[in-house]
Amino acid sequence: MQTASVVVDPAHAGTVYASAGNNTNGGNPTTSTGIWKSTDCGAHWAHASTGPGSDAVITGLIWEAKFDASGANLYVANGYGSPPALFKSSNGGVDWVNLFAGKSFTLTGDAKVSAAVPGGTVFQYGGFVQAFSLDPTDATQQHIVATFHENCFDGVPAAHGGWGQVGVTANNGIGCLGETLDGGATWRLFADDQPSQGWVEAATVTVIGASAFLHITPDGVSYTADAGATWQIVSFTSDGGATYNPVGAAYSSYGEGTWLMPDGTLYLGTTFSGILASKAVAGKALGSPRNWTQLANSPRAADIITDGTTMYAGWGIFDGGGQPFWSAPLSDLTHWTQSTSTTDPAAPANGPNEYAYDAANHVLYAAAYSGGLLRMVTQAP
Repeated sequence: MQTASVVVDPAHAGTVYASAGNNTNGGNPTTSTGIWKSTDCGAHWAHASTGPGSDAVITGLIWEAKFDASGANLYVANGYGSPPALFKSSNGGVDWVNLFAGKSFTLTGDAKVSAAVPGGTVFQYGGFVQAFSLDPTDATQQHIVATFHENCFDGVPAAHGGWGQVGVTANNGIGCLGETLDGGATWRLFADDQPSQGWVEAATVTVIGASAFLHITPDGVSYTADAGATWQIVSFTSDGGATYNPVGAAYSSYGEGTWLMPDGTLYLGTTFSGILASKAVAGKALGSPRNWTQLANSPRAADIITDGTTMYAGWGIFDGGGQPFWSAPLSDLTHWTQSTSTTDPAAPANGPNEYAYDAANHVLYAAAYSGGLLRMVTQAP
């Protein structure tokens, strides 16, 4: 089946969820046939999204799926649908709640708007989420940050210093992100690092801590330590000692381009700069602008994941070259080898839009759009 997202249930070994798509966009799905569930590592599947709210979830492409750490809640970002939004299921993918429905969004960064703004004046398409990230340091599991496929508006004309008006050509809106601290009950909007340029395709976000985020776009990577009040461009030191900005970062990864290791090292896959690594050291916070180095010989990678012994990387959905999958042992992340993605080495496949790993059963999954859902056993049982 065409697959845009995949996620493993952290509370139930062997249980995996995936989204099935319809091929309506040059080989890549833009609509969905819903959320499917397997309890035996992908051997058999059943339609999970059958309860209330499922009709809305399946109208669009499910870009990304994530569980919270406890496995209590499953979140999916639904694009192109009606309505596109961020949805949550608390019963194994059966029933779904639109986390934007009936909400007002409090804007920050615009003094002219001091009260909540009706949701209809904020999002051009009602809340098309490109990517979202859950705060790994939040014990309540309620802190979520999202990027949007369309601009944000506050109803104030740009000529008057506002964010613009929906449907007014001269007021095209700005690039922004959304944040909730209470699991979606309330939201705030804040400007991204380049708001005047408006939206950027495939913008992603990684939450590092309560107020530290990485904003990742094809134009580069930016870091904020104050929840978006200010932004700084991320740079890295190459093998030769030169400093660069990681241009073309994580295109099409939709939030899966970073991976935090147990030792505190944060890895970031980029399109043209390979894989970067950051670790907190004296005077330099994790992920901060000049706290990155490049992994020598690493491939371009929109998506990365590890199984404890090996790192797996792939250059996203737009690589249709046939075998866009790479791996390297964690003991030597300078030695990368290319992997075949099907039993037929000549068979074409998109790169991974989303990886997922079942540690109990040593199974790695890759959602590869029109390449289908791929599975690999990484260690002998």
